[in-house]
Amino acid sequence: MDARTKTRGAASRCRMIMWMVLFLWGAGAADSGAKDLYVAPGGSDSVSYDANTIDKPWASPRQAWFNARAGDTVYFRGGSYTISSEIDTKSSGYDGTAGSPITFRNYETEDVTFVSTMGSAKVFDIERNYNVVRGINFRGGGIFFHVGYNTTATHFT
Repeated sequence: MDARTKTRGAASRCRMIMWMVLFLWGAGAADSGAKDLYVAPGGSDSVSYDANTIDKPWASPRQAWFNARAGDTVYFRGGSYTISSEIDTKSSGYDGTAGSPITFRNYETEDVTFVSTMGSAKVFDIERNYNVVRGINFRGGGIFFHVGYNTTATHFT
């Protein structure tokens, strides 16, 4: 084998390694870690964040607000969720970001209702940024939301 053949072989291997590194780096960059999370009547709040799936949902809105992270979407399955104490995220929970908000919404076209048993008391004190709430009905109680920066609530009654 002459020197020119050895050089071409080494250059070819180097290009192949470079493409593999770029491919693997790009694949990792595309996975932001965001996931779909689920809450359902009959779920369990003992389910961990990593184990949460449509078949292993949490039971309460509280668990969702305390655990969802930037880019996640929390889907509430159809039904009513009774809230008997304030959900306050000042010292728990995570912020979304402008590019990766945390979205809390109904699953597909299912009807979701949060029912407060707290009279006129505040139900949600969402002191986290970039939370989006949509497709959820609220009943009972007084003030339902005190929200953080760039938090929106749309398409709910």
